[in-house]
Amino acid sequence: MIGKSILEVTLTIIVSILIIYGGQYLWNNIITTYSTKKTKNLVDSQIQKYKKIIGEIQKNESTQQDAFLTEEEKKNMDDSLTEYVLSLGGTGGSPTALSTGSPEYF
Repeated sequence: MIGKSILEVTLTIIVSILIIYGGQYLWNNIITTYSTKKTKNLVDSQIQKYKKIIGEIQKNESTQQDAFLTEEEKKNMDDSLTEYVLSLGGTGGSPTALSTGSPEYF
């Protein structure tokens, strides 16, 4: 009695495993046979990313050229900076010494 039930349980487990394995094999076979494979073209995608980055860099370079100051704006900024440095308690000297890079202030 006990031997017969152990044999039935073992046989049921083996048959269940075979059914699961057969179903999995059949499913994989159907998937590989009837589905289209998706491939990624890595070369073209990298080239497109590179072109996009180059385009952004060139766009930024063109906008940065517009950001440069005119000579008058540069002189006004230099004068303002000189006044500020002198107001901080500079040791004296002419404001032109500061803009020429004299060691007196550096």
